Amino acid sequence: MLMMLRCKCHPASSKAQILIAAIFIMSVFTFWTSLLPYEAASCDLNNPRVVHVKAGCLCNNEKRGQPPTVKEPPYQFMEDTRRLQDTLTDTLEFTKRLEAELNKIKSSLGTFIKRSRSGEVIMGIQNSMGKLQGLQDLMKEKYQIIQQSNSYKHRLGGKELVPSEKELVQPEKELVPTEKELVQPGKRYLVCPEMFNGTTFGYPFFYEGFVDLPCYHPPLSSLITILINMADYSHQNHKSISAIFRGVSKHFNEVQLIIGHRAGQNIKNVKIHHGVNVSFSEFSTEANPGFIWNELIGQVKTQFVLIGRDLQMLTWDIRLDRLIRESELMDTPIVGGAIRTNDGHWSIGCQQFRFRNYTLVYKSGYDLSNHECVFCDHLQGPFLAKTRFMTLYPFSTSLPREVLFESFFLNVNQHLKKQFPLCPDSMFHVETTPIPERDIWIPFAKRWNVYRLRLSSGQLYEFDCKESKTGFDRGDGMAQSPCRLQELADLIKAVMSLCEKNNILCELQEGTALGAVKFNKVLPWELDADVTFHSSNFSKFEALASSFQKLGYGLSVIKKPWCCVDGVIAGGIFNVYSQNWNVEMYGQHLMDSEKMILKGLSPTQVHFDGQWVNVPTNPGLFVRNRYGKEVYQHAQHWMTLGHSTGWTPYIPSKFKTCSKPGDMACLDQFLADGNLQFEEPLI
Repeated sequence: MLMMLRCKCHPASSKAQILIAAIFIMSVFTFWTSLLPYEAASCDLNNPRVVHVKAGCLCNNEKRGQPPTVKEPPYQFMEDTRRLQDTLTDTLEFTKRLEAELNKIKSSLGTFIKRSRSGEVIMGIQNSMGKLQGLQDLMKEKYQIIQQSNSYKHRLGGKELVPSEKELVQPEKELVPTEKELVQPGKRYLVCPEMFNGTTFGYPFFYEGFVDLPCYHPPLSSLITILINMADYSHQNHKSISAIFRGVSKHFNEVQLIIGHRAGQNIKNVKIHHGVNVSFSEFSTEANPGFIWNELIGQVKTQFVLIGRDLQMLTWDIRLDRLIRESELMDTPIVGGAIRTNDGHWSIGCQQFRFRNYTLVYKSGYDLSNHECVFCDHLQGPFLAKTRFMTLYPFSTSLPREVLFESFFLNVNQHLKKQFPLCPDSMFHVETTPIPERDIWIPFAKRWNVYRLRLSSGQLYEFDCKESKTGFDRGDGMAQSPCRLQELADLIKAVMSLCEKNNILCELQEGTALGAVKFNKVLPWELDADVTFHSSNFSKFEALASSFQKLGYGLSVIKKPWCCVDGVIAGGIFNVYSQNWNVEMYGQHLMDSEKMILKGLSPTQVHFDGQWVNVPTNPGLFVRNRYGKEVYQHAQHWMTLGHSTGWTPYIPSKFKTCSKPGDMACLDQFLADGNLQFEEPLI
């Protein structure tokens, strides 16, 4: 534990680790202090109070190998045993409550872990929970020893009983709670508690294992409503509606079923089976799927609602009681299940996503689990939800159905920073849906300002400034959008390409050179660009105006060169510009590239956004001497920091506080060091 506390990680993770360590130490202290008298006695062969059972041997105040004797009344030992058992019970209860509290924060920890990518936190949590389990096992072992000792420490008719080897070596017994302990008398449950009946109970097919205990609870029909949005299906499917009716009639009798459909789908003509409580809501052919979902949710009167996304049939496999139970136990507004498509393909249906710096990445899998459920950022199938929650976080009414749920879960995650459990033993039969093509994602990209999207299936989609609606300047403390940075990178590369083609000496300078050295591209917080050219090439560069114009750029003369420095022409300033950017071109009478050429060597080049471009001869030395200490740590642009000149000392520090806290473009979510964190985020 101490090693875990010494790890270098995010401040929030340090707090989590300290909390876990403190709780663990409290549990150990509580238990071991209760055992001190017994543990001390067990090490004292001359103590007449204790019969020590260890490694198959008995020891007391008599010679080893002799039968145990008792030199005090049995009731004293029984009292001590009862006291120890009470302490054991209290400590076990404490650890159970501790586990329950840790379970409550697991879903939020899952999001935090991905956000910080702190593997130490994951290992620390798992290690601590494992040690807690070990502590409970040790408690049971101690309890068993006392029970054994109690059975030996008595006399019958004055005759001492010596335990046999079989009695001494007994298999460890699991302490399983009874039905009375799980079900509180007189308590009204939403659904009854369950109990695991052991690994052989459901043999050979294991349709059973966990069983519901008898309790007082309301009918399922008073708790949940099932919603089906037929307008959200890829095609009209009367067969699915018929299968859903049969499933409701057989397994969820009298549960309210609300079906939304478009005009002309003739859904009402499908035969309604006995016991199906169904109502229909008709919508226009132009109605957005998100609007339809919101309207259907608005009709729900029960506490819970099943969002039947792409449902093909209803079977007992969906286990509504299980989902409701976990919603209550974990205090979560959404619980999902695994999915099985109509071609028989089963999937756990759990995805994680990372949304940072205009890039959204999905990946299948999970970080944490609890109660045989895994925690997910995005649920790919139907899910149970608390009705009130769905009214607080409605579906978008402007997106196509194929990306509607991606936007829903992204929106919830942005607001709550919370994951949702998915219980794979709950299985939904759903329609097979194809992976949406790039064009279908464009409204989603515009809604969330996504420049780059990588799906869990591996597809990579990129969107331009217009498609992703990111071609605008961001606020303080925010990174420039990748499409804007690409516009600047393309402009810089155009300048360097035309220089090379026309034998004009040009080199990256200032922050542009710094970005090339540190990132091999433009700095994420850049505001302009700097390039130097040889002053003797002023006229040649000025003649490139028409070439820049053909590329969609402009060229203007800011200042003519002057004479002279060391007898040669010096100075001169150009401005090369695009719609949103400027490259300031400064003339120099002497350049490193010129020196290298005179020595018969090639100028030094760096790889800048896929193109090799000229820089000072030793670019690492150049940026170190230009900017000073800790140059590979980061400092935002001098204009962003309110300085009057770019010659202000370079002082790395944390990024400026974001003007839109929580936005995926906020720089203050990054460390002010390193370049990999600005690449495509890892899950």
